[in-house]
Amino acid sequence: TDDITNAATPTVTGTAEANSTVTLYDTDGTTVLGTAVATGGNWSITSSTLSAGVHTLTAKATDVAGNTSVASSSLAVTVDTAAPVAPSAPDLATGSDSGTSSTDDITNAATPTVTGTAEANSTVTLYDTDGTTVLGTDVATGGNWSITSSTLSAGAHTLTAKATDVAGNVSVASSSLAVTIDTAAPVAPSAPDLAAGSDSGTSSTDDITNAATPTVTGTAEANSTVTLYDTDGTTVLGTAVATGGNWSITSSALSVGAHTLTAKATDAAGNIGVASTGLAVTVDTAAPAVSAPDLDAASDDGASNSDDSTTVTTPTFTGTAEANAVVTLKEGGTTLGTAVATGGVWSIASTTLTSGAHTVTATAVDTAGNSTVSAGLTVQITSTPTPTPTPTPTPTTTPTAGADSLEGGSSDDSIAGGAGDDSMIGGAGADNLDGDAGNDTIAGGEGGDFIRGLADNDSVNGGTGSDTVNGNQGDDVVNGGAGADTVFGGQGSDYVDGGDDDDGHVNGNLGGDTVHGGAGADTVYGGQGSDSVYGDAGDDRLSGDLGNDNLFGGAGADRFAFGANSGQDWIVDFNFAEGDRIQLAPGTAYAVVSFEGQVILDLGGGNTIGLAGVGTFDPSYVTFV
Repeated sequence: TDDITNAATPTVTGTAEANSTVTLYDTDGTTVLGTAVATGGNWSITSSTLSAGVHTLTAKATDVAGNTSVASSSLAVTVDTAAPVAPSAPDLATGSDSGTSSTDDITNAATPTVTGTAEANSTVTLYDTDGTTVLGTDVATGGNWSITSSTLSAGAHTLTAKATDVAGNVSVASSSLAVTIDTAAPVAPSAPDLAAGSDSGTSSTDDITNAATPTVTGTAEANSTVTLYDTDGTTVLGTAVATGGNWSITSSALSVGAHTLTAKATDAAGNIGVASTGLAVTVDTAAPAVSAPDLDAASDDGASNSDDSTTVTTPTFTGTAEANAVVTLKEGGTTLGTAVATGGVWSIASTTLTSGAHTVTATAVDTAGNSTVSAGLTVQITSTPTPTPTPTPTPTTTPTAGADSLEGGSSDDSIAGGAGDDSMIGGAGADNLDGDAGNDTIAGGEGGDFIRGLADNDSVNGGTGSDTVNGNQGDDVVNGGAGADTVFGGQGSDYVDGGDDDDGHVNGNLGGDTVHGGAGADTVYGGQGSDSVYGDAGDDRLSGDLGNDNLFGGAGADRFAFGANSGQDWIVDFNFAEGDRIQLAPGTAYAVVSFEGQVILDLGGGNTIGLAGVGTFDPSYVTFV
């Protein structure tokens, strides 16, 4: 009805006087396009060829008498024989191009929407691969068209479009669009697996970790997008593309506790597979508990089985820790042994320790890999003197129950005082002297002597040589004398002096003792009880051990060592400028408080270190060993 046509010789019809002859004229009113008789009053003329463009057609009727009518009203006709330009190549609408890409023309929509441009107001027809199967039509209003296709089968399709203009001219086919229809969901990914680098702790396969953002790996359909979910199946922890079929996702932060992780794969068409099998992961970021090491009573063979002094060079240490944690016994950076805290209890036989003081710690590592370093324990190793063969013995006097006077002479003698208040002199040689009962006076004399006062209140002097001197029971006066001595007060409230030279171990042991290192660089212990401990001259190491002790470094750069349960101690003459330092086990925490204008280090648990006369604290006063 729009009188626009691609027919160059269109047929034109009308009505006129019955049996009159009708003549059809072109625009100029003179060019005859054809004639016909209006049989019964109706006429039809097939025009001679019209040029492309607009034509104004009129008609005149001539009756049988030869009379000719005026021209009829006109008909405006447009002749258009030019085919429209081919439409643009079809394009899959963004909303229909499902999957990870909106431009890859892979979709799970079986009736996708396809768009493009064409001659304005032309009718566009969309064709399937064969070029004849029509998928839909639309008018290119304003030059744009959009067709929702009829159902496409799964697989590849090549879509083209043709435009038909208002004159009915049909364009050639457009460039094609290759579309893939994929409605099949991908296979579920493999069960997620905790990457070895994220499975911390003693096992790399137990899925217990201290990593709050662990890396999880697995396999899935190649190039699919894998989404990792938390326990509820909806909380997304991360995504990754399964390049070559393998994927790896670093999870967003997981809370402490158990999690069941699953994965789903989304293929390129946007199809989502079912969830994978779950992975049970435990996140544990809490540091394990561990006690300070304790010298096993069977290894603590000094004057007391709790004074941390021993002659055992491979002593056994015990303690508690988080159940099943791996405990490593260390001295500084040196590993002395490891054990598992089965049931929360551990026991480690140390590798060989040299004579002298050793501060050991325990490091516990739980199954998730969290670690804790304990407070330190200071132990004193005193190698048992090697027995020396006795030369031809000097005749000895058999001791009696009375007050004996015994002298060993020049050989390596063994002398026992027996009961009574005895006077004993070892003389030359490496002597073994036992005072036994009574208030004895014992002098080792020359040589490396082994002397014990035993019962009652004895006066013991090692004399010259590197001696081992022990007051044992009673309130004794014990002096190592000259030489590098090992000196013990034993039980009772003793006065202990290391004497001259560098003494490896001077220990008050039990009771409230007064302990002096004497001249030289000494290692001095108060032992149990509330003691007064003096380093005297030289660069000394002082430890009050248990009890509330007063420590006097004396001249030299002294080290004041404190462990767990050290009590309420005072350092009476702390002098940082002279080189004095406070030694604590690694990881030991302390708070600085003030008492009557003097610095107090509060170690917790009722244990404190007071610095007499020191009003200002500097962290450099403390070293961790």
